[in-house]
Amino acid sequence: MTIQRKLLGLTITGLAFVLAISATGYWGITTVEETTAPKLRPPDRPSAIMLRPESIRHDPV
Repeated sequence: MTIQRKLLGLTITGLAFVLAISATGYWGITTVEETTAPKLRPPDRPSAIMLRPESIRHDPV
């Protein structure tokens, strides 16, 4: 086996490895996004934190 053939084999093996790792990472991150996206979506009505300060009434005590 020549050096050129070994290098070609290692190059192809390395590219296949990188492709497999990239596909696995993409699949993993999309799964996490699909799982957590509904929980991170803002509520239908604004909470007190989401209101602007001028819209909050301060009743004197």
